[in-house]
Amino acid sequence: MMMNLHLDSDWCMTIVQNNLNKGNFIIQELLKQAKNRFNILYSGVFGEISSMLKLAKLCPICELPHKDPSFTALYNELLQYEKIVIELNGIFKFANSTEMERLREYISVTERLAKAIDDNNIEELTHAIAEFNTTKQELVYV
Repeated sequence: MMMNLHLDSDWCMTIVQNNLNKGNFIIQELLKQAKNRFNILYSGVFGEISSMLKLAKLCPICELPHKDPSFTALYNELLQYEKIVIELNGIFKFANSTEMERLREYISVTERLAKAIDDNNIEELTHAIAEFNTTKQELVYV
């Protein structure tokens, strides 16, 4: 009788182990998908900032306040994305501290761009663009 019980427990352990292995595979796949989506979001934020900077460099300042969406609206949207990225990174730890600092720095420069455009202040806009270029060089090589 004891032998049958032992065989039954081995069988149960095999079932449990197989399900755990399948579960680990599913979890690994979900984490892989989450990381891919995180990277798309993270890269998208930098892509938007790059577009804003390019537009700020190329367009006359008198045209910039009339862009739709405005730089201020884009900045506010970037703040929302930053919160999402920070929250996700807190859970999954996909980005290191240097990458997260770069994100914060770039978004803070977009705030200066937006304010300069709203105030029609070409000098401040020039300083914000220069700050972006300086920040970019400092953070990329850390």
